[in-house]
Amino acid sequence: MQNELTENVGESQKQNQIVSVKKRGVVKATWLIMLCWLVYTCSYIGKLSYSANISQIEELFSLRHGESGTVSTFFFFAYGAGQIINGLLCKKYPLRYVIFGALLVSSATNLAIPFITVDTFFLIKFLWLLNGLALSVLWPSLIRLLSETLDKKDLNRAVVVMGTTVATGTFLVYAMSALFTALKVFKITFFVAATLIPTIATIWMFAYPKLVEKTQKEEEIPLVDGVKREKRPLAAGLIVFLAFAAFCAVANNLVKDGLTTWTPEILDEVYGLPNWTSILLTMLLPLLAIFGTVVVTAIHKKIKDFHAINGILFGASGALIGVVLGFLSTDLVPVTVAAFAIVSCLMAGVNNVITSMIPLYMKEKVGNSGMLAGILNGFCYLGSTISSYGLGMVADHFGWKAVFILFLVLCGAATLLGFGYAIVHACIQKKNK
Repeated sequence: MQNELTENVGESQKQNQIVSVKKRGVVKATWLIMLCWLVYTCSYIGKLSYSANISQIEELFSLRHGESGTVSTFFFFAYGAGQIINGLLCKKYPLRYVIFGALLVSSATNLAIPFITVDTFFLIKFLWLLNGLALSVLWPSLIRLLSETLDKKDLNRAVVVMGTTVATGTFLVYAMSALFTALKVFKITFFVAATLIPTIATIWMFAYPKLVEKTQKEEEIPLVDGVKREKRPLAAGLIVFLAFAAFCAVANNLVKDGLTTWTPEILDEVYGLPNWTSILLTMLLPLLAIFGTVVVTAIHKKIKDFHAINGILFGASGALIGVVLGFLSTDLVPVTVAAFAIVSCLMAGVNNVITSMIPLYMKEKVGNSGMLAGILNGFCYLGSTISSYGLGMVADHFGWKAVFILFLVLCGAATLLGFGYAIVHACIQKKNK
């Protein structure tokens, strides 16, 4: 009897210890997700500080849209190429120090911008090129960290939380820009970025080892169910899947960043709104885009095919862009702004599918989520590169209506590809069964 009681007490203590360890793991995972969220969200203040003030910069330096868009093009080119390079290399990075250094470089480039003059304006392109290269480290590295550290349940939370970073960061930087533009001191946005980013970098530097220690898997090849996963060449079907995802990535960011960059100019030139009002209204885009993650998560519960989800989102976006084209020559600003906001929400959902869901949920098929996130995000920023200079040039030569016709064509093509892939894939699966 005594032995049975002793055994029961021992078993109870063991169970309590297991529960305690699990609770600590959940808490640590939560703080790690929030730290990654904080780093990437605040990096957007350093990333979009130029785009958020592009109207004021054009006015200050007497620039055309194509000229001002060149700076963002330099950034997006460096950022997109860097995403692919860092995706391939991030497996080897000491993440604590690499991310800390990348944030400090971004801070320094932002600090330099307010001191640029008319004679030295050409330097902005190269400063923003450096900024793009530095910040391109972040996404593949953070996705690699989360995929190697978190279990499946925590990964689901990470997808939702990290899906809000772009929208939240964009909202914050445009909110600051609207405020400082109204106060006629728009350059303060760059000083805020130069101060905030190194603060976040310091928090990362000290918090990282406490949150990752004894949790992160250090194996070069991930383990699946306790068995070392063999490296296999990508199947033809997976290559086609990723090729379609790459096209959607380009179309997604061309539309998404095109709206983010040029909406203040559109509202200014087409509707005659003052700069600060245009920027304030533009804040609605990223604010509502936060719900894009919620929308796409809800759809994913019902539809598991990622390309089918993208087809739905692109199709709805194309319909709304058609509405914008119909009302572009009218004075109904609320209709245009509402359509922009919903499109921004839907495009944020597509972005979440491409850069978060696919890399994290397909990690067992590709082996390295950071690499896949970097490559797909690199294609996203190919679209961003085109959106900055290319859309500015189209607007200069053919007007904003031509820009929206281009958006409509892209959304239509992505819709057809998405549904086409989903139908063919479903037929193949049915035949195999």
